[in-house]
Amino acid sequence: MTSIIDAIDDWTQNRYGTTYNTKLYGYCELVKKTAGENNVEQIFSVTVGSVSNREQVSINDRYNFITWIRIPNPITYEGVEGWSFGKSEARVGTLPLKIIIAHKIDLGENVVFDFVNSIPSKFTVPGYQYVFVNDKPAVDTDHESVSSTEFGNISYDKHRLKWNVYAITLTIEFLECVELTP
Repeated sequence: MTSIIDAIDDWTQNRYGTTYNTKLYGYCELVKKTAGENNVEQIFSVTVGSVSNREQVSINDRYNFITWIRIPNPITYEGVEGWSFGKSEARVGTLPLKIIIAHKIDLGENVVFDFVNSIPSKFTVPGYQYVFVNDKPAVDTDHESVSSTEFGNISYDKHRLKWNVYAITLTIEFLECVELTP
């Protein structure tokens, strides 16, 4: 699945990397951490990789366009006879994604809508017969709820006064090439 997320990041970098100062975190997950004398629980996103090499997602003023991608729900598989060969039943996977976009407000209010309207309906990813965006993306424009989901309690002026934070949910449908997948 990470190669599909990498393909989305590659597309994002190609589309926005020359115009904006980008930071693309890639595949991330939410974690909870207890800290401080009062054992306050903090929620934040971190990159998925080796345990010793995880990076905490943050809104960083060195950039003006930041993204990260999470898998918010289980990946499901369904047998599809039309793609089956011989005794092997083809299994089409459904990958739900949540793409978080944070950008400085001086980029304008239409950046997220440009992203949604421009994202390809098909990606070419090694090891996959096909990778399709199979539905229309939904955009959560409630900056407060997206920020509190992704960051828990952060200072108000850090995320709300200078940044727009959106969540785009979409579903990817894919068929792996079993003979090419290690």
